[in-house]
Order: sequence, then C-alpha cells, then structure tokens
Amino acid sequence: MKGYFTLIYAINVLHSITHCRAEYDVTSICTLVKDNVRVASTDSCKNYFTCQNGKAIAESCPDEQLFHKDHQLCKPSTEVDCYWGVATPCSTRDEPTFIPIVGTCKGWIHCKDGKEAGRGECGQNLVFKDGRCEYGECREEYDPSGLQSICQIMPNNKYFGSSIDCARWQICRNDLLKFGYCKNSLVYNPLTGECIYEMKNTCNYVTGESILPDEEISGTCTSSDSAIASVIKCSMYFQCINGEWTRRDCAANQFYDIVEKQCADYVAAITNDKCDRCEFSKGDFVNDVDPKNCSKYVYCRNGKRKSKGSCPSGRYFNEPSQACLSTGEDVNSAEEGSGENDIAGLGTSLALYNKSHGACKTNDVLISTQSYII
Repeated sequence: MKGYFTLIYAINVLHSITHCRAEYDVTSICTLVKDNVRVASTDSCKNYFTCQNGKAIAESCPDEQLFHKDHQLCKPSTEVDCYWGVATPCSTRDEPTFIPIVGTCKGWIHCKDGKEAGRGECGQNLVFKDGRCEYGECREEYDPSGLQSICQIMPNNKYFGSSIDCARWQICRNDLLKFGYCKNSLVYNPLTGECIYEMKNTCNYVTGESILPDEEISGTCTSSDSAIASVIKCSMYFQCINGEWTRRDCAANQFYDIVEKQCADYVAAITNDKCDRCEFSKGDFVNDVDPKNCSKYVYCRNGKRKSKGSCPSGRYFNEPSQACLSTGEDVNSAEEGSGENDIAGLGTSLALYNKSHGACKTNDVLISTQSYII
C-alpha cells in the first residue's frame, strides 16, 4: 500500500491571501460582512476601510475629522471617541475614564478632565478589557495593535459571519460581541445577512481559523458551572472563577478532554468537532474528529488548520503513518522487510487505532457547540 503513503501530498493546492496593510486581518474581516460596510483602522482614528466583494479599500477622513464606526462616516474629532494612533488619547474625554494602552493587554491610562491622570497595568491573572481589569490571561493571539475585540473596529448592530463556523452569526451590541447559530441546518450568508440553505460557495469565507481576538465565552457564571471547551483551540477551555468565565490553557502537547473534563495528551484527548487539532502536530496531517470510521483528516501548516479531506471508502487515516490505510491493515506488516516504517504506533488496525486516538473514539461523546452559548 505504498501508494497511499504519498497520495495525500498530491491533493493540496493552497491559495495565497493578500492582506491590506493594517494591524489586523482586515481582508478576512471583509469576507464576513455585507458590501459597503466600513471598519475602523487601528493605524489611525482618521483611517478606515470600505469592504467591497470581500476586499478592503483603504480610505481616510479629511483634516480635523475622524472616522465614527457606528455612524459609518467621518465626523468632527470632538464627536468621535477614538484613541488609535492618537498622541493625547485623553483629550476628548472630559469625564473620568480608563482606556487601554495600545499594544498591551494589561496596560491602562486614567483620563480625567481631558488629560492623562495616570497609567499602570492590571495585576497577575488580570487583563484590561471594557474599561476595567478582569480575570483572564493575555492571549498569544493578541495583535500588537492592542485590538482586544472586533467590536472596537466593527459597527454596532450589524450582523456578520464567522470564519470558524458557517452556521454562526455575530453582532456587536454596545461594543460587546454577541453570537448565535442558524437553526434547522441553515447557514449564515454574510452578503445578505440571512440564514439560508447552503449552496455552492456560500461558506467559502469559513477558513477554520479564528480571526477575532474576542474570547468565545465571557460574562458571569456560578461556582457550580463546569468547565467549557473552546471551539477554537483544542488546548483551551473556560472555567468559572470568582463568578466570571476565565480562559485556561492546557500544558504543551495537551488538549482539553470533553469527557474526562481535564487536560490530556493531545493524541488521546477526545475534543469537540470544531477546535483546531493541528496544534502540537508533528506531521503535515492529523486526524479530524470522526467517531464513525476515522476517515477524515486535516491538512496543517505551521500548527494551523488549512484544509480538510477524507480517505477513500474502506480506509481510515492513520496519523503516525500520515497515510490512508485499509481498516484492517497493519503498516509494519505491509512494509515488512523495508525497515523504513517500523515506527512505534504505525502498525495498528482501525479497531486498535480507535482505542488510543481521541479523534476516532466510537462512543457517542461529541457535544453540540450550540450548547456553549451562555
């Protein structure tokens, strides 16, 4: 079965993506919204982008004006509350308030009477968000721009899509991200802002990679609430601490097991069917969650999910061998005498493979991600 050791490497054609020059992935953001929606720039309060056909067009306001994301137009600087690229970010704030230090997730500035009254940073296990220090940890995904929520650049009260789930819709309310899911197997169409039956190309904007800095779960909780797995990173989960949902990360080479409710070895851990299993991957391909016959796989690049595929009928994907094998095939037996593939873990039939690989466990443990919405 040597042919199957190389078949996967011939199936991937990756498309390069050109991003606009900005401190966040504005090109990807534009694939999630209707045409003519304008999003703010984090380069400067004067700059913004108009989304057209999934592309971003860079524009700028005239002198003495700044971009107002909610009004979707340029307005006098005295009427716009913005601090991106501003030398004196407190100048438009007469009332006492706290604003973030751009480029950090913990730093804050205290504004009073239009002037800076002090600055500092949140303590251990705290991040600065929504004008205060909250329980949480600085995410490695945080952009140097200091963008902590898509609602800092996205207009309020306008629906948009998700790059990780075609059925998910999102909206900013009072600069806080809210989301939900289309019902009855419908998917969300960003161009129309409606839940529709899936058609060809409807879900092209779903890349499987999160482009939002927002935590997927936030808000208050009770001490009796159990931990909730992330639908973005398999190594991440949320735990109720001091009445707030707080992000937690497993150690290196561990995923959060949704059955055992704890971190476990990434190969053996049973994860939900949304998170990215490419994290910690040693090869170019990993098993996708597939408790039926373990035939699905994911192509990884730099530890990130890029595309998905499936083995031919009667075969399953064997991650150590990086190949599609017959459901009863033993790799070492198939390659006996070559010495090239005598690696621990390769020689396993599907029946044995299921027992040690969490993505392929046959017991019905997959949890609907819709139950995560709180």
